Amino acid sequence: MSRSIAGKQAKLATQAWEVAFTAPQVIAERTARMMFNPATKADWERMGSEKVATGIEMWNAMAAASWKAWLGFCFPWTVGQGQHAVLDVMSKGMGPVDRRTVANARGSKRAKRR
Repeated sequence: MSRSIAGKQAKLATQAWEVAFTAPQVIAERTARMMFNPATKADWERMGSEKVATGIEMWNAMAAASWKAWLGFCFPWTVGQGQHAVLDVMSKGMGPVDRRTVANARGSKRAKRR
């Protein structure tokens, strides 16, 4: 195991906090931008494809971690404890969402400065 249970819980809590804090900012920024500068079809397609890509990345990461979790439950002597595996699955699922949300928030801050 690379981290303790407490370390994995802290990582998951940090990811959840970042998403909970930055997602409303990104939504508000994009909504305001669309109100005053109507989005083009390309903007809508880009936002939609970004959501799909994040979802696919999230589910792939969770599927791989779930396989490890399943092996951990069936053969605990090979992979490790079940709680570690469950936290890994949750963290892997939050990872892509966290990365994209924080990146979008940073991008909107850069756009404001220009």
